[in-house]
Amino acid sequence: MPSNTWDLIHAERRQLISDLEPLTAEQWRTESAPPGPVDSWIGEIVVHGADIRRPLGIAYSPPVAATRQVADFYKNSNLLIGSKSRIVGVRLVATDTDWSHGSGPEVRGPILSLIQAMTGRGIALSDLDGDGVPTLKAKMPRP
Repeated sequence: MPSNTWDLIHAERRQLISDLEPLTAEQWRTESAPPGPVDSWIGEIVVHGADIRRPLGIAYSPPVAATRQVADFYKNSNLLIGSKSRIVGVRLVATDTDWSHGSGPEVRGPILSLIQAMTGRGIALSDLDGDGVPTLKAKMPRP
């Protein structure tokens, strides 16, 4: 029997993988449509994919179309994670694609790192520079 939260999480992930492995192509097309805007679903996979890859040292850059769509969604959203409020007072500037948002002291870096910071992942701050980084850092959730 799992004894802590991580044990429970790992057990649930293993069970989901086990349940999904035998699905047919037709079953994979079955809609399972969670509530909320479709753009939030792209954000989920991009952000949580980075949450998994980063600590494992797995380099990955999602397609620019995906990261731009996610960044455009989160810049205007306080849905669950408060991205819109977190980035008030800074100008975000992607260094690997043509994307920017906001006004104030600049925070520059790869768009995926900007997205991670927008969603409260303090670990991404090490990828960012500019006069606005301290402002953004002050708005990160406390561990």
